[in-house]
Amino acid sequence: MVSIWRCSTCYPNAIGAAVVTEQITDLRGVNTHFYEFVGNISPVGFEDLIIKAVKRILAKIRTACDICVINTDGYILNTGIEYKVRMAKEIRSDMLVCLGKDSLLNNFKARLDSSTVVFGRSPSKTTKSRIDRSKRRLNQFQRYFKEQSRTKLIAKELSYTKFVYRGQTYSGMWIDRYGFLRLNKRRTLPVKLRRPEGMFVGLGMNREIVGFGLILNASRYELTIQSSANDFNKIHLSNSGICNSTGIRYTQ
Repeated sequence: MVSIWRCSTCYPNAIGAAVVTEQITDLRGVNTHFYEFVGNISPVGFEDLIIKAVKRILAKIRTACDICVINTDGYILNTGIEYKVRMAKEIRSDMLVCLGKDSLLNNFKARLDSSTVVFGRSPSKTTKSRIDRSKRRLNQFQRYFKEQSRTKLIAKELSYTKFVYRGQTYSGMWIDRYGFLRLNKRRTLPVKLRRPEGMFVGLGMNREIVGFGLILNASRYELTIQSSANDFNKIHLSNSGICNSTGIRYTQ
């Protein structure tokens, strides 16, 4: 069996997948085998990217398993249900297990083949406040780097590195006089991101995610990244990170 999940239990801003060969009760005890970098801790506004990422992982692992379980995020407000329905249709799921209220179950049955939608009782004591979730994610960022015993400082020249943001690849990046990142090859209508220091990034080689890192310093010509990755030619940017001075997680 293969399990795919949002990396609230592994690496920030990513989704992961693992081949599971024995019974488990907590995804935090599973070693992830495949990654896709999304670049945001919330699915809102990144729904299409997440669906495409799940499809890419499925394409890699389908030959290695007979059952694949996708543990989705809990986003159901506004367009959240439509996003889940689109995912179910695009990956051609055989079954959708709905954890929640009867009204939610009926909502999914009205949009999908009702015979493929079943109800599952929600686990007890799973309600978390916004503050609880924020603290857990901050601990997740910090724990990742504490657990990486082989992290090192890596300098990357901006002119020789490709950058990926929201699924788009850019061959040029520069830092303006206010310290903000600008992405655009021709520097017209550039994508503007917040200051890069403290940003959590994915590190890629061609089409594969080979590691993760934290931008420590940025100059007009290079970035200094803390990571255990040995070789990469793409930096996947995100909307999340840690402020060095306060330790507070930020989002765009």
